[in-house]
Amino acid sequence: MKGRKRFDEFDDFKPLSDEEFEELLNAPRKKYRKPKIKY
Repeated sequence: MKGRKRFDEFDDFKPLSDEEFEELLNAPRKKYRKPKIKY
């Protein structure tokens, strides 16, 4: 759940530019649904 919480809180993405943020929102949700990276 740690990884999911990280994606729910968009404060972590503030440093990104508007273009990068749009790409993140337009990216397939599958990438962020089941993150295999251990935080």
